[in-house]
Amino acid sequence: MLREAGIETGDEEDLSTPNEKLLGRLEIISGAQRIHDPDFLVERAKHHGIGRHHKKLLLTLSRSVRRLPTTCWRGICMERVVMLYLGLDNIRKTSMFPRDPKRLTP
Repeated sequence: MLREAGIETGDEEDLSTPNEKLLGRLEIISGAQRIHDPDFLVERAKHHGIGRHHKKLLLTLSRSVRRLPTTCWRGICMERVVMLYLGLDNIRKTSMFPRDPKRLTP
């Protein structure tokens, strides 16, 4: 599934990207992988109906992707580190203002 989406992965047993760092089985540092093949991105845009009426958009997409780094954000999820350090069973116990579908404000 990851490979079909254009995300580079390791071998079959390791489905994490090279930018993710795991502590045990829990991801604590996440790193997103950008698709940096402009031809693939233009092809996918056309597949979804973005075509000849959007030539300027496709040209901008093709040009700008060539200048982007292949990896973007890397951040440490401190709530997960604290949860593992304290041996807690729920990440919501480590966050001052936990969010979920029923609670969107503090």
